[in-house]
Amino acid sequence: SKIPYIKANLTAPILDLRTFNTNHTTSLLLPNLISSAQASEMIPATPIPYSYFGIANADIKLLIDKLIINNSLQASNISLNIQVNNSVLSINPLKLNIANGEITGSAALAAPTQRASINITGKNVPLQNLHQEFQVSENNDFGISSGGNLDFTINLKSNGNTLRSMYNNLDGKVAAVVGQTQIQTGKL
Repeated sequence: SKIPYIKANLTAPILDLRTFNTNHTTSLLLPNLISSAQASEMIPATPIPYSYFGIANADIKLLIDKLIINNSLQASNISLNIQVNNSVLSINPLKLNIANGEITGSAALAAPTQRASINITGKNVPLQNLHQEFQVSENNDFGISSGGNLDFTINLKSNGNTLRSMYNNLDGKVAAVVGQTQIQTGKL
């Protein structure tokens, strides 16, 4: 039987992800992550639904003017080209702006080999504007009172059949350079 082919150009002035999950807060969980000896325990052992990748081939272009991820994090000018071909999902290119910084990249997830890769580069992302919880509004706040721009590169590969196994098998590099920054310690 022939696999269906989907071709779509989708545009949206705004996409609010908060409407998809009203029960969970997606705030930054760094203190819990840092205090945990086994960070992988925080990643669920949820199976990756590879069987869905063979349902159809696709070429989807997605343009979103504003993406609200949660109350503290937003992105703008999102542009994605998503393709599925023979059970291999690829996103290339990925472009977006966060806090007026530019982020570009690509990603792939291959069902036949259960392998994934992600390559992301960020340039000129103002660190204190990256996430609302980083911003200082009172003397007792912990956060970034003034900061330089963040440049980063993420090049990771992995394999596995669950989210946790993908996490445990991560291999690659993450590098970040931050300009001069002042951190306010508040009441630590």
